[in-house]
Amino acid sequence: MIKASPFAKNYIKKNNLDINKIKGSGPFGRIIKRDLIDNKSSINDRTDTNFIKKLFPSQIRKVIAERTTESFKNIPHFYLKIESNIDRLMNLRKIINSSEKNVKISLNDLLIKALALAQKKNPNTLVSWIDGEIIHYKNVDVSFAVALKEGLITPIIKSADEKGILEISEESKKLIIKAKNKELLTEEYTGGTISISNLGMYGISEFGAIINSPQSCILAVGEAKDQVIIKNGEFIKATVLKSTLSADHRVLDGSIAANLLKTFHNIIEDPIEIWINSNDMRLH
Repeated sequence: MIKASPFAKNYIKKNNLDINKIKGSGPFGRIIKRDLIDNKSSINDRTDTNFIKKLFPSQIRKVIAERTTESFKNIPHFYLKIESNIDRLMNLRKIINSSEKNVKISLNDLLIKALALAQKKNPNTLVSWIDGEIIHYKNVDVSFAVALKEGLITPIIKSADEKGILEISEESKKLIIKAKNKELLTEEYTGGTISISNLGMYGISEFGAIINSPQSCILAVGEAKDQVIIKNGEFIKATVLKSTLSADHRVLDGSIAANLLKTFHNIIEDPIEIWINSNDMRLH
């Protein structure tokens, strides 16, 4: 047991210091006041002139650091990319938002639904590698990334393939509010069968995301941009979305992951399936 004076104990607690990293110079290695002063000085006396202070991470940041390090270190990631013309998807969003009172769905709501339908069509991706075993899941639960000041959290739309667009939109808004207010229940952000991370609002064209373990894959989407493309031998303007799928090679082979991404691509290019599979939209 590490010994410390009352002053040292109070100082260590107040400043959130790691007592195991402080060497005591008192009797029998007891930590005393001068050990803390010396410790503080050694930090402030760094030759790096750009150094300001040492920050102690939030609990969320610590969990993110541990999970992302473990995921990137232990999961053999591979990446697949695709570009999609989402003119029809954007038009669907416009139709819904103009026909529904007091409802404004986001592009991300549509992408969550599309990803859920794609995974439902590719049940071989409803898997996790846990302790040397492959676990298969029945329901499609889509996690979506929410950025907080303290770090990142991934609330879950459970059975997203069975829910309508309006339902997904309403549920995602509620989860985002709960996340920002730190009111999410454990079951609302743990689990999930696939994740989506959208950085399009920051102007990011494309990126690769780290898998949200123990899920087998995560989809990273960038900004929907107006581009000139060639269609039927002609140059036309289209809204193009770039998507990158990060997959766990322990449970997903290239063809299986590619088929999942291609299915997602097909759905967002021709989103009639999103409409048909949304019970709350059939009357509109």
